[in-house]
Amino acid sequence: MLKVVLLLMIAFALLVHSYKRTANVIPGEADYPIRNSHPINFITATFQIPISVHVKFTQYYVGTLGRETYPKPSDCHYAVRTGGEQEYSISLKEYWKSDSLNLTLQGNLADEAGHSKGIKTYSASIPVDRYEAGRCHWQFDRLVYALEDDPSKEIPVFHYTNDVYGGTHNLFRFLCAKRDATRETRQQEICGGPRVEYATWRYQRLEDRNAFLNDPQAYVGREAVVDAETVAIEFHDIDNVVPFPPPILY
Repeated sequence: MLKVVLLLMIAFALLVHSYKRTANVIPGEADYPIRNSHPINFITATFQIPISVHVKFTQYYVGTLGRETYPKPSDCHYAVRTGGEQEYSISLKEYWKSDSLNLTLQGNLADEAGHSKGIKTYSASIPVDRYEAGRCHWQFDRLVYALEDDPSKEIPVFHYTNDVYGGTHNLFRFLCAKRDATRETRQQEICGGPRVEYATWRYQRLEDRNAFLNDPQAYVGREAVVDAETVAIEFHDIDNVVPFPPPILY
């Protein structure tokens, strides 16, 4: 068994190194995705975002041909080389396409003690089959977010799976805060999640706040969601929390 695995690994490595294509598919090529005029599979998403959090969402679609086999290389992959001349590595990437996700404003939440101030609610529908499957088996892969302070840094909200037993959660919570400016850097907005622990009151304590600022992606796992499901996405600003009223003294 071990020998078979080693042979497969060697075959995979040789196949990767033989790849000539080094760039993603582009418009005009035969495998570039074609917009589906009648998508039927959707993920319905609701959002709660404080006005103090400045976030944008992007949906990614990929050519999944080859995922069901091992090794997975197919004509719908391209090679990416990293490293120097002597020491380098080559990995295969699936063809992909990104589209901005437009949110529809639904209303405002009433301020509630222990929660962020000024929360607005939104909704959006994410078509899994936004593009025709084609030869590359195009489908929705993941939803990511980026902050205005660093639009190049994209963080996954959730990944899609078409395995009906592969879904994990349908509620994804993220914490956000402002990292103070230093001599070398300006003040920066940061977020982390999906969080396992998200109670905003904890982060009024200096040690918990500093732990979050040092590693906003702590206690975060890879999440998945199945199609035809409704998911809720919440952002909480730990710097703008509605205070609890003072205790009543008798």
